[in-house]
Amino acid sequence: MAPDNIEKTAITTPFWPFEFLRIPYGLRNATQAFQRFFHSTLQGLDFCFVYNDGFLIVSHNDDEHLSHLCQIFERLKEAGLIINAGKCRFDLLEVIYLGHKINAFGIEPTAERIKIIKEFFNQQQYKT
Repeated sequence: MAPDNIEKTAITTPFWPFEFLRIPYGLRNATQAFQRFFHSTLQGLDFCFVYNDGFLIVSHNDDEHLSHLCQIFERLKEAGLIINAGKCRFDLLEVIYLGHKINAFGIEPTAERIKIIKEFFNQQQYKT
């Protein structure tokens, strides 16, 4: 968050005033602003997909993956951002992302998603 905007997020508590140093979720346009910020920060890195605070990095091999990570980390550093290493997973051959299984063979919905869709259509048959 820009230093001049910190005081705009201040709230009063019984103990002391509280100011957010980072963008808090729950503000009406926080998610959209966060998404726009990351898209502009990582613009041109066509191997990196951003959804909210999650990054999906697509690489063909380990060397390329390391190069991609270095480029992303450099951009984040230039923007003054810090990542939580404990939430990061690197060098995975397969990921579950937004309800889809993604790997070198393609993208497909997870078994759980397929089950939900089948149950939905079975329920619709009984309503007609």
